[in-house]
Amino acid sequence: MPLNTSSGRSNKIDVTFGRQEIKIPKQAYTAEFKELAVKQLKDGQSVGTVGKELGL
Repeated sequence: MPLNTSSGRSNKIDVTFGRQEIKIPKQAYTAEFKELAVKQLKDGQSVGTVGKELGL
């Protein structure tokens, strides 16, 4: 199933699945959240593990 996204500057992402287009709100993350994710990666955790732990 192809996934197409637009690169516009809105707070929603246009996603097309087949012939159906839906709008998904963009997620905003705080600086602290991003710092925590980077720290966990630098401490040796895998991307998948960090993503699961942070609910991504």
